[in-house]
Amino acid sequence: MNSTPTPEERSRAAMAWLIGGPLTSRLFLRGQIDSRFVAFQTRQARLFYTTVLITGLVAVLLTLLIFGGLMLISAFLMLLSTDTPDTSYLPAIAFGLFLASPLLYVITAMILALLIIGGGRIIGFVVALKVRQGHNVRLPFFARRAERSLEADG
Repeated sequence: MNSTPTPEERSRAAMAWLIGGPLTSRLFLRGQIDSRFVAFQTRQARLFYTTVLITGLVAVLLTLLIFGGLMLISAFLMLLSTDTPDTSYLPAIAFGLFLASPLLYVITAMILALLIIGGGRIIGFVVALKVRQGHNVRLPFFARRAERSLEADG
């Protein structure tokens, strides 16, 4: 991978980053890749976008668990509260939390997904520009894994 990639190799490697995703990069790899530069960048893009997707899904699921727990707690408070003078405000607070939780969940999940997945796409776009210029971009963690994958395939 020390030789300078040709313009065609640079374009193919940049496309792997631009159309990147776990499935699209895999389909891209199925084509005839005779360049180690293209194969490396494609595998690195696949690993990166797979990690971004999984991270985004985990963040959204954790948000669901947190707000689901908030809804359960508020429902529990509504059931436990009585009309005694000391706890007369609890049903109103609990009901407000119960109603607000789904909306807060949707807003929070959308923001998290936008930040994680959108941020990953921005990083991928910047890497594609650098690869198109002929730089052999090596992202920490992903580069080592892509190298091992290439070595395993021979």
